[in-house]
Amino acid sequence: MAKQLYAEGTKDSLNRAGEMFRSIPSYKNAGVMAAKCDQEIEKIIFKEMDATYKTAKQHASAKKSLDQQKKALELFRSLKGFKDADKLAKDCQNRIEKLENPNSTKLKPIIIGIVIITVTLLAFMYILFAFILPNL
Repeated sequence: MAKQLYAEGTKDSLNRAGEMFRSIPSYKNAGVMAAKCDQEIEKIIFKEMDATYKTAKQHASAKKSLDQQKKALELFRSLKGFKDADKLAKDCQNRIEKLENPNSTKLKPIIIGIVIITVTLLAFMYILFAFILPNL
């Protein structure tokens, strides 16, 4: 029965086969077969995660699409710790913020410029009224 489950090769069948093999550790090569089941399950999980990773990267490549970035973010977050998914999730989050607030990044330099001009003007006025005009 356990060998048949192993031969099916699905995650569920391999898990059940591994449990069966572990329940009879003294029987022939049951320990080896249990370890093989675990290895096969790990291979399947890696393939699934890799497929999800590739799909997420495809979504993330649409840098101007808010919906695609949100899908990519969701997929990358589901892959926590896998390859560079955590970094890519942060990248998507940053792009989402920029797409949702497109003016915030454009206004920043303008606001900084206005503040610099205002401070310079106030300093000039202070010097003019405090030092230059009283001496005339």
